[in-house]
Amino acid sequence: MRSFFLTIFSVLLLSSCDNNYVYGEDKDIPIDGWQKDSTLIFETDSLTELPSIIKIGVNIRNTTDYLYRNLYLFLEIEIPGRTIPIRDTINHDFMTPDGYWKDGVEGATIKESTVYYPYAIQNPEKGIYKIKVQQAMRDELLRDIVSIGVRIEKLDRE
Repeated sequence: MRSFFLTIFSVLLLSSCDNNYVYGEDKDIPIDGWQKDSTLIFETDSLTELPSIIKIGVNIRNTTDYLYRNLYLFLEIEIPGRTIPIRDTINHDFMTPDGYWKDGVEGATIKESTVYYPYAIQNPEKGIYKIKVQQAMRDELLRDIVSIGVRIEKLDRE
């Protein structure tokens, strides 16, 4: 119950401080690990106020016991008005090749970082966005991932 309230507080705090924030949600991964065939599905309410360009990010929280220096993810994005969803594989490096945590990976025993889908979405339509995230590592059961979240943000072009 405590982690639920902490998550809600974190989302409210981040959304209140971030002018680029459009949508965000986090889901906890089971303590025993993230199954390879388990897909996390994030579905927005009907978005009515959208900027002309948006970007989609995946928030990752992992422990310092995580065995790898990176994480591959399968990403599927369903956008209103488009019949074919966007499907892609993204890679997020947590560490440098020599074993140090990269800039932007924050935290002491739980590390938090964000990887963005590399292509912005221009002139997004209003409606319900559905984003599916699946781990794409070779392990059938990926351990030490605490939670995965999705963010939709407006992209500043300045």
